[in-house]
Amino acid sequence: MKTVVLDKDNITGYIDHLTADLAERTLRPFSHGLVVEDGDVAVASLLWEQKNIIQKAPMESLIFHFSGGDEKANELLFSEYKKHMADEDVSRSVVRIYARDHADEKKALKKAGFKVSLGEDDIVTTRLSVLRAMPALTLKKRLKSIHPLLDMTDIGYNRMIREMLFKNLFGLCEDLAFLPRDFFDNEVSCYYEEGGEVRGVMLIHRSAGNNLRPELMTAWGTDYAKIMPQLISHTLEFAGDIYDPGDTVIIDRHNIHSLALIEKLMPQKIGHPIFIGERPEKLSII
Repeated sequence: MKTVVLDKDNITGYIDHLTADLAERTLRPFSHGLVVEDGDVAVASLLWEQKNIIQKAPMESLIFHFSGGDEKANELLFSEYKKHMADEDVSRSVVRIYARDHADEKKALKKAGFKVSLGEDDIVTTRLSVLRAMPALTLKKRLKSIHPLLDMTDIGYNRMIREMLFKNLFGLCEDLAFLPRDFFDNEVSCYYEEGGEVRGVMLIHRSAGNNLRPELMTAWGTDYAKIMPQLISHTLEFAGDIYDPGDTVIIDRHNIHSLALIEKLMPQKIGHPIFIGERPEKLSII
């Protein structure tokens, strides 16, 4: 058995073991992945994202995927992972994986030193048609100052990104400064402009698996409460002109604002049961 570090040159060979969406996420700037091979067959894998790289906080690792193998494969996987944590000066590892059909992974995590409990996933999914049919998201009066991202110049886009990073408004995208503009769907994503200044933005990513995912939804200034529903409504209108009504929308309730919004729009919607775990990591000593 051997471990393989995933990168842009080899990851396409592991799509069948992972998924297109997982492979795409692993190639993002702060994400990493390991695969254990037995012969030429992938038998175990671990994917994680480094957190707090651009913030003044202890470095953490978020394991967003773990597919275990036998005891030997798991030991090899976590041994290599531990080396990466030391090299990256990570202080804590957190894991969030689906609970269904992952009882063996739970045992492997506990053996690797993780404290594991059962919880609810922050992520919920729905169909584009369901969101477009919601009265709360169908506004009769629309602001003329909301435009598709396609209308923004590259200079204006770069200026907007710099301002959002300065304000710490990066949503799920800690790697926002490193993502190319075309990572976001420029026809569906939109922004609110007032007096020549951007005051709000909704950035949508169309994943490799053809799922729609809001990556950043934010507004600032005195009218932010008025701007937010307008951004959502315009985004859904733009998406309806391009995508199939049955397309999946993936929503991450990653903070109190997104949680409150989903509870208001879809009060019966709950996330899948997941295993949540964590363990401290030993920092390297120079």
